[in-house]
Amino acid sequence: MSLTSSPPDVRPRWPWLSWLACALLLAQLATVQLSSRRSVRQSRPASSLSSLELALKDWVLAADDEIPDDALRVLRPTDYVQRRYRSTAGQPDVDILVAYFLNYSSGAGPHSPAVCLPGAGWKPIERKTISIPVGEVTQPIQANRFLLNKEGENLLVLYWFQNRYRTVADENLSRLYLIGDSLRLRSRDSTLVRVAIRFDRSATEVDQLAADFARALSSGLVSYLNASQP
Repeated sequence: MSLTSSPPDVRPRWPWLSWLACALLLAQLATVQLSSRRSVRQSRPASSLSSLELALKDWVLAADDEIPDDALRVLRPTDYVQRRYRSTAGQPDVDILVAYFLNYSSGAGPHSPAVCLPGAGWKPIERKTISIPVGEVTQPIQANRFLLNKEGENLLVLYWFQNRYRTVADENLSRLYLIGDSLRLRSRDSTLVRVAIRFDRSATEVDQLAADFARALSSGLVSYLNASQP
């Protein structure tokens, strides 16, 4: 399957809408925190993310890593898994991060890799939003695609935000959706999903590899998120 993408660096036609959305977001977040804190469903998935399995052939788990303490204090996930997978067929290694947040508005929440990666010395080369087909019934994954370089080394990153109801590429849009979720569905949990591949070959080939992992991760998360504790 091919990936479809929207053109990068497209400026909004009506920039004032962004300011209006931000104002509404701040106002509604304050309302949610004051009026619905006790009514929000606090049930978390029944299993740990360490049990997350990916339906991928020719790949083995090479490392199960921990997030450094300083980063963990900032991120504060309810649960997370950070792994490296190694191919038995000569493909480059793939690093994944899945960080689950039970209560997005409690001060903890996903931090965009768009900020973290440049802060770690990676220079952005290309950024765009892509739609990754999953199947005829399931909605495509809406994800950010980043191509970066650091001292001659190439890095491809896909990341998105996912909960029981949708996948979203834009962090601000994800926050807006969570406001509605907390009011209508008594739920404000969210998951940051990231796929990262360092490579020295065709970006097209690596794009397909990253998409395969994205589909496997998203599918595994659907089962994880829907199996909530009573």
